[in-house]
Amino acid sequence: MRSWLFEVSPVILTVYDVKGNAAYWLDVQNHARALDPDETLARRTVTLRIPLANVWTPAVVRQLRLLKNRLVSRQERRYFDGD
Repeated sequence: MRSWLFEVSPVILTVYDVKGNAAYWLDVQNHARALDPDETLARRTVTLRIPLANVWTPAVVRQLRLLKNRLVSRQERRYFDGD
């Protein structure tokens, strides 16, 4: 979990329900921000619960692509601006 929290790129956990023929997703970093960071980082294991409302759809793919592009742009600016 620690390495995922400090990853520059978005970390998305995706689970596929074969019987329901649906995929569900969770933005791990965003989810972890809502938790107690000291408790989360101190644990050896963490249970992640994916809300049933988080159905993987083409709209989600577009949303995550935009998120990734913003993060990459931010990193490029830091690199080229010397921050």
